[in-house]
Amino acid sequence: MHTTESTSLERAFHRYRDMVPEPSTKENDMKSNGLVKLRVKSRSLAEEAKIIRHEKRRAKAAKRTGLVNELHGHHMGVVRPTARFTHLAIAYLRGVPYRVVERTNKPGNELRPNAHGFRFVVDMVSRHGGITRDAAYEGLSVWCKEGT
Repeated sequence: MHTTESTSLERAFHRYRDMVPEPSTKENDMKSNGLVKLRVKSRSLAEEAKIIRHEKRRAKAAKRTGLVNELHGHHMGVVRPTARFTHLAIAYLRGVPYRVVERTNKPGNELRPNAHGFRFVVDMVSRHGGITRDAAYEGLSVWCKEGT
């Protein structure tokens, strides 16, 4: 019985020894970790939007229009743009073309290098992508121009 267990363990070892990943570089690890952090941020923003919608329904039922307006303003002015910029940063770090990410964008709403949102995306990419802010700015500028 002991020999059977050792042979099955040996078979398992030989079957999986080739599946060990190659040693990764520090840059790839930082980018991978950054993508995980951005995905977590994206999910938490989606959950925040869900909570805001729920609380808006409760406030409307209680006829608290001031609270409804505040929640709406926070959702539209903070949560929604941040979610969009986070989505763009994730797409850039994954190498997805801009035209694929924002296929149907309103004219004038595309990401431009002089816009506030562009700087926000640059900050996220440089922080989570393991690259300098200047490199992120240049890379995102090219990424946006290729997509239009």
